[in-house]
Amino acid sequence: MGDTIWMTLPGVVLREWTQVVGSSDGLVLMVLEDFYKFLVNPITRQKVKVPETPLALKRMESFNMHGFGYDSSSDDYKIVTLSRYDTANEHRSNDTFVDVYSVKKGVWKRVDNSPYDHVVPRLPRWATNIRTLSPGVFLNGTIHWLARSRTQSVIAAFNLAHEVFVEIPASSVVDVHMLSSISLWFLEVVFA
Repeated sequence: MGDTIWMTLPGVVLREWTQVVGSSDGLVLMVLEDFYKFLVNPITRQKVKVPETPLALKRMESFNMHGFGYDSSSDDYKIVTLSRYDTANEHRSNDTFVDVYSVKKGVWKRVDNSPYDHVVPRLPRWATNIRTLSPGVFLNGTIHWLARSRTQSVIAAFNLAHEVFVEIPASSVVDVHMLSSISLWFLEVVFA
């Protein structure tokens, strides 16, 4: 079994396509089949179902990326969802919509579109029902995704306090054509 921890949550059926999207201060954001989102405290086994965003693109017509973190300026946990159309004709960077959920207020809102081309890799045929890609990495008040700005690879950092993106140059070894996600270990290497 290694380091695997098995846990059951009352009222939640964990499926094959369950993804842990992020964690902050012991809270974990889980996404089941890119449709149901739960904030979970694994120690107390308490869970809160996050309401669906009324702003999201149609589920089967889009790819989504999620991030979760804590905004110390407003003492609030926030969920960020990036939605992008799944069509061959719409690959402009302004097609990535950004929705933010405030746990404290219990509401979703749409903020300015992402100015970046977030990496949406071509998926193999067997993975066509996976609609969630590249969870964001929370670090220092921002959620980070690998992206492309014009022709170069960058790290698109979404500032939770100001709800805007900030561009961080990626290492020269990063090529968005070769990678589809970014991990915390990479951020530690870049910023150490």
